[in-house]
Amino acid sequence: MQILELRMVNVKCYDDVTYTFQPGINFISGLNGAGKSTIIEAIGFALFDNIDYTAKQFTKEGKRSGEVQVLIEANDQRLYRIVRKFNTNALTLKWEVYDEESGAILEQLHGNQDVVNWIKANIGLAPEDNLRELYRQVISVQQGAFTTPFLETPAQRRDTFEAILGVEGYRKVYNKTSGLNAEFSGPIARLETEIMHIEEQVVNLPKVEEQIKQLTKETIDKTNELETISKQYQEQQQFVNQLLRLKTEIDSLQQAIKLNQQSLEHYQEQEHNLVQAISEAEMANRIIQEAAPGFQLYQAKQHELAELEQAQVKQRKLQTKLDSEEKQYAIARAEYQSKTQELARRKEELAKKQQQLTTELKQKTQVLELAKSNVEHVVAYQQEITEDLFGLQRVINWFKSNELLLDDAYQKQVLMDDYLAQLASLKKETEDLPRLLDELKGQEQAAQLEAVLERKAKLIGARDALVQNRQYLEQGICPIIHETCPSTKVAGNLSSYYHNQLASLTDEIALLEQAEVTERQLQAKILELKGKIDRAKNAQQSIEDLEKRISDIVLAIQEAASSLDQNLLADLVTETVTTIGGIVEKHKAFQFFVATTFNNAYSFMPNPVPKIDWSILQLPQAQTEVTNWLVKFKEQKQQLAHWVKEQLEQGQSLQEWLRGVLNQAENQVQLAKQDVNLCENLLLEEKRQLEAIVAAENQLEQQLQVIKEQEQELASLRMELEKFASLEQQIIQVKQLLQENQSHYEQYKENITMASRLAGLQCQYQELQGKQSKLQEQLTQQQKTLAELGDKYDPEEHQQADQFLQNLLLNKNTLELELKQLEKALGELTKELERIQTEQQRLATKQEELEVLLEARGLLQLIRQVLQAAADPIAQRYRTHISTLASGIYRSISGENVYLEWADQYEVIMKDNAAGFGRERVFKQLSGGEQMTAALAIRLALMQTFSDVGVGFFDEPTANLDVERRESLGFAIQKSVQQFNQLFVISHDDAFDAVTEHTILVKHS
Repeated sequence: MQILELRMVNVKCYDDVTYTFQPGINFISGLNGAGKSTIIEAIGFALFDNIDYTAKQFTKEGKRSGEVQVLIEANDQRLYRIVRKFNTNALTLKWEVYDEESGAILEQLHGNQDVVNWIKANIGLAPEDNLRELYRQVISVQQGAFTTPFLETPAQRRDTFEAILGVEGYRKVYNKTSGLNAEFSGPIARLETEIMHIEEQVVNLPKVEEQIKQLTKETIDKTNELETISKQYQEQQQFVNQLLRLKTEIDSLQQAIKLNQQSLEHYQEQEHNLVQAISEAEMANRIIQEAAPGFQLYQAKQHELAELEQAQVKQRKLQTKLDSEEKQYAIARAEYQSKTQELARRKEELAKKQQQLTTELKQKTQVLELAKSNVEHVVAYQQEITEDLFGLQRVINWFKSNELLLDDAYQKQVLMDDYLAQLASLKKETEDLPRLLDELKGQEQAAQLEAVLERKAKLIGARDALVQNRQYLEQGICPIIHETCPSTKVAGNLSSYYHNQLASLTDEIALLEQAEVTERQLQAKILELKGKIDRAKNAQQSIEDLEKRISDIVLAIQEAASSLDQNLLADLVTETVTTIGGIVEKHKAFQFFVATTFNNAYSFMPNPVPKIDWSILQLPQAQTEVTNWLVKFKEQKQQLAHWVKEQLEQGQSLQEWLRGVLNQAENQVQLAKQDVNLCENLLLEEKRQLEAIVAAENQLEQQLQVIKEQEQELASLRMELEKFASLEQQIIQVKQLLQENQSHYEQYKENITMASRLAGLQCQYQELQGKQSKLQEQLTQQQKTLAELGDKYDPEEHQQADQFLQNLLLNKNTLELELKQLEKALGELTKELERIQTEQQRLATKQEELEVLLEARGLLQLIRQVLQAAADPIAQRYRTHISTLASGIYRSISGENVYLEWADQYEVIMKDNAAGFGRERVFKQLSGGEQMTAALAIRLALMQTFSDVGVGFFDEPTANLDVERRESLGFAIQKSVQQFNQLFVISHDDAFDAVTEHTILVKHS
């Protein structure tokens, strides 16, 4: 992976800046506060999700939002742009990844976690790696944090470095699984309880099986007995059914004979009634034959009367219609005559009024044209005044067109004053630089901390050896041969010797500890002097930079002044003064026109035009004269602006007055237009009324046509009514004939029904005679069959057979009930057996589950033992490997023959030789330079071992290092590039100038 570009928008001190990076070492240099560390922080924020600020702190002051863009070449050799946006309230508004070639967003990423996973997958990290912690502890170490983890407590060191080595997972898993034994204990106890309960339930299995066997045998016996009784029951039931059918047949014959006898009696009664009805029908037939002629005449006249009455109704309707039509005709005729006279009168009046309005319209139109001419005169003058005043606007436009140029010059002047103040302050800081260098040289020559610490370590080693030897003597062991001391005298002499030596060493160590305190105070003073010297050197560099900036500003102001067309401004002012002076003469003539045309006593006269004494100085070349020229130019600009403002105010007053005059002229036009419109509207109204009269005349013509049609219809109605003149006489004659034949009609109607039944009654009589004969024969046959069946049936035998059948049925039902009870009991026992068998299966399952849980608990305990024992050996292998790498790096930086051991509890131990003896010192015993060098060596080794990202960051890595070690560190980092694609180094130190491939100079923004 390589980082190719970084863009920051509104990040801390940056507005909008883009930096490009190269493979190899990228050296980021600049003054304190220029924003060097911000570059690394922005990369860590967008690419590694690391930030040590709040959203408000990370956003540039005065801005509400910002963004960071990082362009990388990922492991798939493609370019991707990672964009992370934020505002003062939230560190992440959007975090997105774009394909640089296509510009398309990677839409499969939804949310921050998806982006983190994508970054890890594409820069060479494992999914389980902690992106942020790997960045903070391995890939990038922040300024001042190089030695911090090595100075912490053993527990804190273990938490920090085991996370980097990847072995903290073993301890975490071991600790997190400590409660799993309890997770197993509960289920195991529950299973054991369930198994005990199930065993209690399956203990009755043999008893249930024996009960099922007995009930099954009893059921078989009862079933056999039921089959025997059922067979007897079926045979007896067949015999009883035969007797029952015989009895049923006898009963049916007896009932049929009884019914036939009743039917025969009914037929005889019907025969008597039919004979009587036939006699009455023959009498009615004779009567209707006699009344038939009168009946037919009555019917004909009755039909004729109905037709005459319908004609009479039609006659009455025609008469009613005729009366109504005659009335409407009279009304319409009178209305037509009245309207004709009225229309003639109105038509004459409208013609006279139309002639008057035409004359009045012509007069009003002439007034309107005159008013429009006055408005055009006022508008023309107003346009002329506006054009005259435009010259003032041209002066203003000149300043607007050069506004940015002038504002930039003024801002550069303010910036130059600020730089001059900074320059004075910086020069004051550099005055003490020679004295500080001399003082530092003297202090460094006087420093003896290394010698004091070396002497102290040797004495402590000697003291510890004496203490050990004295303990040997106290135990009776010779400290020289490590065996039982052969001489008590020699042992006593050695004990005295060791006591004296220990006292002497203790006093000397106490003196060295006091000397160590003094030397460390001296070292602190040396560090303070180095800081002051660094600040003074930085101030010297800043002085050169500020002097260059001031020179650039002076040149920029000179160029700006040269580009101003000041002659054009003077010409514009002169031309404008002349134009405004001519406005007065034009206004005199116009005021006379206004007074005579609008009768307006108000007049306006602009104030006299003042003279302008204004000139532009030529720009001098000196710095002080540039400043004076800017001040003078600003004063003259203000003077001209005041004069332009006064002239514009007078011009605006004149235009306001003209607008009032124009309003009067336009009001006259509006009044004239209203008069013309009124006349035109009246003419239109008269025209509409005339058109309405013509339309009314057309309607009268149509009405006259309707009246003529009504006259024709009345004549037609009168002719049709004449047809009904004899209708009344005809109706009287028909009614008289109806009255004469009414008795014949009524006799015929009364007897026609009975006479029509004669033929039917005669047929019914013949059918009845046939039915009686047939029924008599059937009755005789039934009586014969009944006698034959009576000989075959015995009621007493039937009763005995039926009683025997009932007894068999009772026995059969009893057996069936007993069988059902047996089946029910057997079913319940079978269910109980199935339940017990199910419980047996569940018992086996639970026992298997218990066995699995017991095995799992044992396996868990074994795994936890392995996890507990695995972390330390793995960490030891890593520490041994890193110790070897770090020792080589340390030696390449310091040039000293030392070995760095990263020991237990992650304690850093430096092993070397002093005064011919082997020496071991822990990290806290090392000097500041040694601590920094050792920390850098281990961190470089960690980066080589654990970072597949191919990128590393160093923020001020040379702190606390002497000149020789700073230069060696530069070459050591250069050698590390072979294992990395890119390294980023932030430093004030020039030790990296000779080894860097790409330098980025960061300046104050």
